[in-house]
Amino acid sequence: MSKETGSINEKKKAIDLFHLCSPLFLAMGDTVRQQLLLDIADCSEKGCNVAELTGKTRLSRSAISYHLKILKDSGLITARKKGTQVFYFLHLDENFVIIRELVDTLQRLIAVKTRQLDGSGKPGLKNQGEQQIP
Repeated sequence: MSKETGSINEKKKAIDLFHLCSPLFLAMGDTVRQQLLLDIADCSEKGCNVAELTGKTRLSRSAISYHLKILKDSGLITARKKGTQVFYFLHLDENFVIIRELVDTLQRLIAVKTRQLDGSGKPGLKNQGEQQIP
């Protein structure tokens, strides 16, 4: 496989990964949902119900439920019913594997472009003052 074909395949992979990650980015892009994720994380393995989350915010139960639905639909949280209550838990591992794969793919694309620009054919940076981020 040629370098150009490999680069095209990496770009296609990146586009596919962006599509997979879009719901996650949209869900995490709202400050209320960011706070809810942190609040649910504070509840650890016991989970949080809507009443607990409402007590931690100034939002109504219906507003909390709206945001929880978005987080649940994106796969960032799961819900388990215990009696008459629903408890929410973080579900991040699988989602962040996809995000990590997107970041890795983008880094490979940048490395290929950098090698093309500096003409060395080796990984490196054209501007020696820049640092690579692992």
